[in-house]
Amino acid sequence: MSNRPASPEKLVFTFPGQGSYNSEVLKELYTSARHEGEFLSAERATRLVFGHSLLRLVQARTAEESEQCLRACPELDQVAIFLTNYLIACELMAEGVQPDLLLGHSFGEFAALAVAGVFDLETGLRIVCQRSAVLRLLADDSGKMAAISVGEPRAAEILQRFGKPTTEIAVINNATQTVLSGRAFELEELGGLLAEQGIGLTILKSRYPFHSSLLRLAIDPFRVMLCSYSFKHASIPVYLCTERRLYSDDVDLALALAEQLSKKLNFAAILSHLHQQGFRRFVECGAGNIVTKITSESRLEGVMALTTAYPPGELRKNCAEIARSAVPPRPRPPSRRRPRLKNKAPRPRTCPPMSIPWTWSSATPNLLPSCRSAACCPAHTTPVNTGATF
Repeated sequence: MSNRPASPEKLVFTFPGQGSYNSEVLKELYTSARHEGEFLSAERATRLVFGHSLLRLVQARTAEESEQCLRACPELDQVAIFLTNYLIACELMAEGVQPDLLLGHSFGEFAALAVAGVFDLETGLRIVCQRSAVLRLLADDSGKMAAISVGEPRAAEILQRFGKPTTEIAVINNATQTVLSGRAFELEELGGLLAEQGIGLTILKSRYPFHSSLLRLAIDPFRVMLCSYSFKHASIPVYLCTERRLYSDDVDLALALAEQLSKKLNFAAILSHLHQQGFRRFVECGAGNIVTKITSESRLEGVMALTTAYPPGELRKNCAEIARSAVPPRPRPPSRRRPRLKNKAPRPRTCPPMSIPWTWSSATPNLLPSCRSAACCPAHTTPVNTGATF
């Protein structure tokens, strides 16, 4: 990224990752009838790779029915997160909101790349499905992720004393939150120890221990699969978080996305870097407020973080409000009316043509019917009575 600071008006679209699935927001996008083609593309991808229907999940009438769909195919939530992120960004851009940078938090990076046109939506859907299929076959399903309410230095001290090498720092969100990855039973044990010290530990909604060495076996198969795709130039700059750089044509994107599975993500440092570059406005393109909360709690001066789909049901309203604040008003076209000159003599008024029939009087054959108003025409200031009726 250039060392030249961006203007304060620069706008970042952020995309959340794990834990951001929301059935209400997904259904709101589906029922708008503006994205039928996108949902049909997602349906084809999930049926092809998983043999399960995404539309059945979207159209579920009850929470129980939705849970049944996810139990049958848990990977559907990954497709739903990707599709939700992508469509919300499309909604904002349709309102005229144009981002200066796209920033995906972990898995959210796939939606950011699709919005930038690095690959189209159908390719992105296939990549997301195949990534989930690789994880299902090769990843250690005993792993989990957990957030603890301390910064990175304190988290490193805790893990050093804990002494379990498979429990690692995975994501650094800000000075008050660090995410760990490790085996589920080890994280539960650590949670009990931290509770005695007054430190909170929350197990996250993630089936796998992302950004940790526990996922190393999935890197090569996923990279080989990604090598079968051709990637394009980004129409909007995309920041690759685990690479700590902007995407460009010289980036080995297949390797970068594959290694993302095991590389540590320092999101706090990325926010600080973007803040130094002058980026101040962050709009979360996804369900919930995960990235918005992380950004707000970064305590960076002048930063404004907004949500689009939180609370659920407010998507249209929020997008319209963001558009009003982000899109400059159109300049009014110059008036085509000639300016009125002062002290200009008024133009004499003339009578309108007579369109109403009147009766001719033989007694006064050369006289015209009088004007209705003496002030209408200077030529007819004196009413003339001809006996005509009109």
